[in-house]
Amino acid sequence: MYGERLKLLLNGDKFKVYGLLVNGTCEAEEYLKWLSDKEKSKLMPLLQYTVQTGTLKNEQKFKSIGDGLFEFKGFQSRLFCFFEQGKIIILTHGCIKKRDKLDPAEVKKARSRKEEYFRKDTKK
Repeated sequence: MYGERLKLLLNGDKFKVYGLLVNGTCEAEEYLKWLSDKEKSKLMPLLQYTVQTGTLKNEQKFKSIGDGLFEFKGFQSRLFCFFEQGKIIILTHGCIKKRDKLDPAEVKKARSRKEEYFRKDTKK
């Protein structure tokens, strides 16, 4: 069902986390590989906790950014996601937050990826 558009990144008791494939590339996975060990050490435990225990309640670590989109938050690193039916989290991409506010272009990118995903999903 998800094979051509998603890549399984983490599988736990509560959730499965997939990375969205865009032109055959999983930008979320590439972003995580690119991050420094310090930044990675902030994000990976959040993802691992979520797949094993459930969504984080701490808005300083996991927060809704509107329109069914969420962000996992490291120190400056952000990983955008949305939920699919069942216990599935789909990561769209990540970015480094350089200002106090999120870059609207990054939110727009996550929103358009989510919309495209569900548009293709309804065409089946």
